[in-house]
Amino acid sequence: LRDFLDCRLGVEVTEARTRSLRRLELGEQCWYLKIQDLRGKRLPLSRLPSYLFKGSPVAREARRLESLRELGILVPDLVASGQAGVPLPFGAMLLTRSLPGYVDLVAWLENRPDPEIARGVLLRAEALVQDLHARGYVLMGAKYRNILVQPDQTSAALALIDQPDLSR
Repeated sequence: LRDFLDCRLGVEVTEARTRSLRRLELGEQCWYLKIQDLRGKRLPLSRLPSYLFKGSPVAREARRLESLRELGILVPDLVASGQAGVPLPFGAMLLTRSLPGYVDLVAWLENRPDPEIARGVLLRAEALVQDLHARGYVLMGAKYRNILVQPDQTSAALALIDQPDLSR
Protein backbone atom coordinates (compact mmCIF):
# COMPACT_ATOMS: atom_id res chain seq x y z
CA LEU A 1 0.00 0.00 0.00
CA ARG A 2 2.82 2.41 0.79
CA ASP A 3 4.18 1.91 -2.74
CA PHE A 4 0.82 2.99 -4.15
CA LEU A 5 0.69 5.98 -1.79
CA ASP A 6 4.12 7.05 -3.07
CA CYS A 7 3.30 6.42 -6.76
CA ARG A 8 3.88 9.37 -9.08
CA LEU A 9 3.63 7.47 -12.36
CA GLY A 10 1.24 8.46 -15.11
CA VAL A 11 -0.58 11.75 -15.47
CA GLU A 12 -2.08 13.57 -12.52
CA VAL A 13 -5.77 14.18 -13.19
CA THR A 14 -6.68 15.87 -9.92
CA GLU A 15 -5.03 16.69 -6.64
CA ALA A 16 -6.38 17.89 -3.33
CA ARG A 17 -4.84 18.26 0.10
CA THR A 18 -4.93 14.54 0.93
CA ARG A 19 -6.14 12.89 -2.29
CA SER A 20 -4.91 12.52 -5.83
CA LEU A 21 -6.05 10.75 -8.97
CA ARG A 22 -3.56 9.55 -11.58
CA ARG A 23 -4.19 8.15 -15.06
CA LEU A 24 -1.86 5.28 -15.92
CA GLU A 25 -1.51 3.90 -19.42
CA LEU A 26 0.09 0.48 -19.72
CA GLY A 27 0.06 -0.83 -23.26
CA GLU A 28 -3.43 -0.35 -24.60
CA GLN A 29 -5.02 -0.41 -21.14
CA CYS A 30 -5.81 2.67 -19.08
CA TRP A 31 -6.11 2.63 -15.30
CA TYR A 32 -6.98 5.17 -12.65
CA LEU A 33 -5.18 5.22 -9.32
CA LYS A 34 -6.82 7.22 -6.55
CA ILE A 35 -4.89 7.61 -3.34
CA GLN A 36 -5.57 9.27 -0.05
CA ASP A 37 -2.38 9.95 1.85
CA LEU A 38 -2.94 11.20 5.37
CA ARG A 39 0.65 10.69 6.50
CA GLY A 40 1.81 13.93 8.08
CA LYS A 41 -1.59 15.60 7.58
CA ARG A 42 -4.23 16.52 10.12
CA LEU A 43 -7.87 15.88 9.48
CA PRO A 44 -10.35 18.53 10.59
CA LEU A 45 -11.93 17.48 13.90
CA SER A 46 -15.34 17.33 12.24
CA ARG A 47 -14.09 14.55 9.92
CA LEU A 48 -12.52 12.33 12.60
CA PRO A 49 -15.71 10.43 13.54
CA SER A 50 -16.39 9.57 9.90
CA TYR A 51 -12.87 8.25 9.36
CA LEU A 52 -12.87 6.36 12.68
CA PHE A 53 -16.20 4.62 12.09
CA LYS A 54 -16.40 4.36 8.28
CA GLY A 55 -12.78 4.51 7.13
CA SER A 56 -11.28 6.57 4.35
CA PRO A 57 -13.65 7.81 1.63
CA VAL A 58 -11.34 6.16 -0.92
CA ALA A 59 -11.73 2.79 0.82
CA ARG A 60 -15.50 3.32 1.05
CA GLU A 61 -15.60 4.11 -2.66
CA ALA A 62 -14.02 0.74 -3.42
CA ARG A 63 -16.76 -1.00 -1.41
CA ARG A 64 -19.49 1.02 -3.12
CA LEU A 65 -18.34 0.03 -6.61
CA GLU A 66 -19.38 -3.56 -5.92
CA SER A 67 -22.67 -2.44 -4.34
CA LEU A 68 -23.52 -0.31 -7.37
CA ARG A 69 -22.57 -3.14 -9.76
CA GLU A 70 -24.94 -5.46 -7.85
CA LEU A 71 -27.69 -2.88 -8.38
CA GLY A 72 -27.10 -3.07 -12.14
CA ILE A 73 -25.21 0.24 -12.45
CA LEU A 74 -22.27 0.44 -14.82
CA VAL A 75 -19.09 1.16 -12.86
CA PRO A 76 -15.38 0.75 -13.62
CA ASP A 77 -13.79 -2.60 -12.78
CA LEU A 78 -12.11 -2.54 -9.38
CA VAL A 79 -8.60 -3.95 -9.78
CA ALA A 80 -7.18 -3.34 -6.30
CA SER A 81 -7.95 -1.40 -3.15
CA GLY A 82 -6.62 -1.09 0.34
CA GLN A 83 -6.53 0.92 3.51
CA ALA A 84 -3.86 1.08 6.19
CA GLY A 85 -4.18 2.21 9.77
CA VAL A 86 -6.52 1.18 12.57
CA PRO A 87 -8.58 2.71 14.00
CA LEU A 88 -7.67 5.88 12.09
CA PRO A 89 -6.50 5.24 8.52
CA PHE A 90 -3.28 6.89 7.36
CA GLY A 91 -3.71 5.93 3.72
CA ALA A 92 -5.99 4.29 1.19
CA MET A 93 -5.88 3.47 -2.49
CA LEU A 94 -8.21 2.44 -5.27
CA LEU A 95 -7.14 1.16 -8.69
CA THR A 96 -9.78 0.85 -11.42
CA ARG A 97 -9.73 0.02 -15.10
CA SER A 98 -11.04 2.82 -17.28
CA LEU A 99 -14.27 2.51 -19.18
CA PRO A 100 -13.07 2.91 -22.79
CA GLY A 101 -14.75 5.75 -24.62
CA TYR A 102 -16.41 7.27 -21.57
CA VAL A 103 -15.91 10.84 -20.36
CA ASP A 104 -17.42 12.67 -17.42
CA LEU A 105 -20.63 14.54 -18.07
CA VAL A 106 -19.11 17.95 -17.31
CA ALA A 107 -16.38 17.48 -19.92
CA TRP A 108 -18.95 16.19 -22.41
CA LEU A 109 -21.19 19.23 -21.86
CA GLU A 110 -18.21 21.59 -22.24
CA ASN A 111 -17.92 20.35 -25.85
CA ARG A 112 -21.36 21.85 -26.49
CA PRO A 113 -23.28 18.86 -27.82
CA ASP A 114 -26.50 19.34 -29.73
CA PRO A 115 -29.01 20.78 -27.22
CA GLU A 116 -31.58 18.03 -27.83
CA ILE A 117 -29.00 15.29 -27.34
CA ALA A 118 -27.67 17.03 -24.23
CA ARG A 119 -31.18 17.32 -22.81
CA GLY A 120 -31.72 13.60 -23.40
CA VAL A 121 -28.47 12.66 -21.67
CA LEU A 122 -29.24 14.93 -18.71
CA LEU A 123 -32.69 13.36 -18.41
CA ARG A 124 -31.05 9.91 -18.40
CA ALA A 125 -28.65 11.07 -15.67
CA GLU A 126 -31.57 12.33 -13.61
CA ALA A 127 -33.45 9.07 -14.19
CA LEU A 128 -30.41 7.05 -13.03
CA VAL A 129 -30.33 8.91 -9.71
CA GLN A 130 -34.13 8.79 -9.34
CA ASP A 131 -34.12 5.04 -10.00
CA LEU A 132 -31.64 4.48 -7.18
CA HIS A 133 -33.70 6.73 -4.91
CA ALA A 134 -36.86 4.79 -5.80
CA ARG A 135 -35.06 1.59 -4.79
CA GLY A 136 -34.24 3.14 -1.42
CA TYR A 137 -30.65 4.32 -1.99
CA VAL A 138 -29.15 7.77 -1.67
CA LEU A 139 -26.06 8.71 -3.69
CA MET A 140 -23.96 11.14 -1.71
CA GLY A 141 -21.71 11.83 -4.72
CA ALA A 142 -24.37 12.46 -7.38
CA LYS A 143 -22.59 15.18 -9.33
CA TYR A 144 -22.32 15.59 -13.09
CA ARG A 145 -18.55 15.07 -12.92
CA ASN A 146 -19.20 11.65 -11.33
CA ILE A 147 -21.43 10.46 -14.17
CA LEU A 148 -19.75 9.10 -17.29
CA VAL A 149 -21.18 9.14 -20.80
CA GLN A 150 -19.99 7.91 -24.18
CA PRO A 151 -19.75 11.02 -26.39
CA ASP A 152 -20.67 9.30 -29.66
CA GLN A 153 -23.27 6.85 -28.37
CA THR A 154 -25.80 8.80 -26.36
CA SER A 155 -27.98 5.71 -25.93
CA ALA A 156 -25.19 3.76 -24.19
CA ALA A 157 -25.50 3.19 -20.46
CA LEU A 158 -24.32 5.94 -18.15
CA ALA A 159 -21.70 4.96 -15.58
CA LEU A 160 -21.03 6.15 -12.04
CA ILE A 161 -17.71 6.90 -10.38
CA ASP A 162 -16.55 8.47 -7.11
CA GLN A 163 -19.38 7.31 -4.86
CA PRO A 164 -17.97 6.86 -1.36
CA ASP A 165 -21.36 6.98 0.31
CA LEU A 166 -24.37 4.97 -0.82
CA SER A 167 -26.88 5.01 1.97
CA ARG A 168 -30.06 3.00 2.37
